[in-house]
Amino acid sequence: MKSQYFDRTAEIAARFQATQSPAEPSVIAPLAEQPLKAVFLSDNMNRFNADSWTGWTAQNISARARQYCTVRDANGRLNLLLRGRENKFWQSSACKNALWTDWYSPNNLTVTQNDSTSGRFFAARFGKDGQVVLFVQGIDGRLWDFWSTPDSIRTQPWSFKPLEMYTDSEFFAIERHYGGLEVFTIGLDGSIWHSWTMDYDNDLWSQWESIGGVGSYGLCLSNNSEGYPELLVCDPTGALWTIRHYTNGWHDWTRLGNVVRGRCASVQNAGGGMDVYALGYDRKLYRITRPTLNGEWAEWECLGGQFNRLVNAIKPSGSALKVGLIGIDHRLWRLNGKGGFDDLGGNLDFACMDEDSDGGVIVIGNSFDAQIYCRSI
Repeated sequence: MKSQYFDRTAEIAARFQATQSPAEPSVIAPLAEQPLKAVFLSDNMNRFNADSWTGWTAQNISARARQYCTVRDANGRLNLLLRGRENKFWQSSACKNALWTDWYSPNNLTVTQNDSTSGRFFAARFGKDGQVVLFVQGIDGRLWDFWSTPDSIRTQPWSFKPLEMYTDSEFFAIERHYGGLEVFTIGLDGSIWHSWTMDYDNDLWSQWESIGGVGSYGLCLSNNSEGYPELLVCDPTGALWTIRHYTNGWHDWTRLGNVVRGRCASVQNAGGGMDVYALGYDRKLYRITRPTLNGEWAEWECLGGQFNRLVNAIKPSGSALKVGLIGIDHRLWRLNGKGGFDDLGGNLDFACMDEDSDGGVIVIGNSFDAQIYCRSI
């Protein structure tokens, strides 16, 4: 399957170019690179001797090749969407204590109908009327849009169609500040492309538009304290870049330094600015801060540790910051408030993390045998 995909690169690229905006993508110019300044933290790997899966709850379902994601519905309830080994989509809603409702699969999304969407990446958002919108990468690199009926996820049938964007990288979906949905991805040309709908009830997507840049991996997007999106992405050298949307459009790209290995995560801080967390090539956790919305970026700070993957960073309303990571030992680790990390067990290949309806944070982990486990942190 993998060799077939790469044999079609020229065809995919040609079809990609035929669907794009005629505007030429801009090139990132190096701006405001920040040097790294390591901070020594002693005893920052406080490993406990608990059993690997203590605190984890098995969900009795498996997911294909990390193909799952979480999304909160219109009522604030967390939902988990995944593709099972039999190539069907499944959905469940979170209950208390990392338990979930019975798994449900829309019966019109059969193996035959969605086999062309057996790609590697998932993203999802909910419309204000309770409609779920699921974005999936196809095996040909094309992005697909799946959506439920407005009344319920569990009402038949679901609909699906291609969005005519070809990508070999991850994508990200957010709610626009004035309504509707917006999807960002790294195109086959390396630049950042986005498309949007004007409101939640309209599935008519705009033409794909480039905002420039030279992206390779690590796409991350969040709304800032003004409600406008800020995007982070890594170029092929591993340097982290950011771009911010204002009332009059996108501003210039800014380079934040050569530190990032894999996807980063961002949270709003108390001053209305942003804290960005990322792994360096030494596998340690780093943080860079912009203290206010319009302030200057500080220098990078090293927080230590040894990790394979940054899962996410979340700051629930009225609660403490939660940063989850998968260590080089494949266990889940949490950044604590004492300058160290707590061992939360597991034996994980992949994980995602989101806020639940009670204001806590839940981690959904994928073990190496593809089974799904959950725990609150």
